[in-house]
Amino acid sequence: MQEFIKSLEQYNIPLPTLKDIHSVSADEFPTDFAAAMNEDIAVPQALASLFSHIHQANTYLHSDLSSDSIRHKLEHLTLLIFAMLDVFGLDPLDEVWGSPRSTEEKACFDSVLERVIKAQLLARQKARDEKDFTTADSIRDSLAQAGIIIKDTPQGMIWSINNNGSI
Repeated sequence: MQEFIKSLEQYNIPLPTLKDIHSVSADEFPTDFAAAMNEDIAVPQALASLFSHIHQANTYLHSDLSSDSIRHKLEHLTLLIFAMLDVFGLDPLDEVWGSPRSTEEKACFDSVLERVIKAQLLARQKARDEKDFTTADSIRDSLAQAGIIIKDTPQGMIWSINNNGSI
């Protein structure tokens, strides 16, 4: 879902607001989703419907987004996806899921993260300069546990976020 949100932001597709999400009536939900929820809350079928609609939205994302018609369909489908998630009490933009609601919040988060990591790298470099390899290794290991990969290069240390999910 986070990749879907990133793609929407990349193509300047507006994310629905909570007001938009809560304005979706039960009659507007996709038929298969509504049927599943009306069938003693058949969660597996409702989730299958949700994922089917996410797949459809991803298809739109990889089509001609210069078409107003496609963009409108994608925006509406995105609203329905968020509304379906809301039925389950889920908001992928809620801070509890680690996804800031705005580009400004994300930029602020990224800036803070970079400053914290740079401070750790400076402390690690100082420990290395002082030949305190136990401390330097400890800093590297604690960053690795947090999902930050440190590589030592002839030009200095570089860092990246572990994107393979094995934090």
